[in-house]
Amino acid sequence: MSFQKNTYTSSDGKTAISYFIWTPSVPARGVVQIVHGMCEYMGRYTVLALYLAEKGYVVCGEDHLGHGQSVGSKDTFGFFAKRGGAGFLIEDVEKLHQIMAESYPGKPYVLLGHSMGSFIVRNWYAKYGESCDGIILSGTAVTPSLMKPLRVLAKVQRFFLRDRKPAELISELINTNYMKKIKNPITQSDWISYDQEVVKRYTGDPFCTFKFTHSAYIDMFNLLENCNSEEWYQKIPKNKPILILSGDEDPVGDYGAGPRKIYNKLIASGQEKVTLDIRHGMRHEPHNEIGRDAIYQRYAAYLFDNFVRKTTLEM
Repeated sequence: MSFQKNTYTSSDGKTAISYFIWTPSVPARGVVQIVHGMCEYMGRYTVLALYLAEKGYVVCGEDHLGHGQSVGSKDTFGFFAKRGGAGFLIEDVEKLHQIMAESYPGKPYVLLGHSMGSFIVRNWYAKYGESCDGIILSGTAVTPSLMKPLRVLAKVQRFFLRDRKPAELISELINTNYMKKIKNPITQSDWISYDQEVVKRYTGDPFCTFKFTHSAYIDMFNLLENCNSEEWYQKIPKNKPILILSGDEDPVGDYGAGPRKIYNKLIASGQEKVTLDIRHGMRHEPHNEIGRDAIYQRYAAYLFDNFVRKTTLEM
């Protein structure tokens, strides 16, 4: 297995986006592009990437604008753009997709998006879905009732405080909502996982503990609204595999209710190959949860059954 890091210019025309590739030591079975979530970075997916690479998959992913190693000395953590940041996120994912697809022509290509990354993938899929073989959505969500008033608040505060100020109040309101069912919490990030070592590393990592700016919240809310619109369900491909995986104690997904609603609407819209996998006793990050080995195995089995075996049978 080999690892490499490189950069490309963001669709914003100026930012150097860092991306990472884990390449197996055997001929590639396919490509898995991971799209990370809010207030994290690709380094948190190293163990999953190594596991999938050992199974024969090329794994890649980029640190989004305002995240990880894509934040330069003059950039701001948690900030995408003054306007149009949602579009930049989608197009930056597409830029990496183009790089990797050119390097591995003819290989099955799957995007795996977690949390905010799943919102980006869902928007990307409506625009570029015909150019991939399927998607995996982890920790995804429907549009919560709290979103509309929070978006109004974000716009008002952006006007008075400007684009790059951290949205302290909005962050606190959202996190308080996520923590409301956590009994005897040790940290204010316990909602991400039962594994306290994972939570400890997260809360001690400056690449994870920054706050989104008001502009970034507006961009994320736009992504979330767009990928839950009726138009989205009609625009996406109907005959490609989609796996939705979530914990039943994930507050982002309303404890399983959100992913179930998305699954039911996908089926009603004519989707032919959608699978719902709700994991009991898991919080927001199944891939970082106690019992995560079962999640890794689930991903590997799903990739093989839906993409590798299919390709082999068609040869």
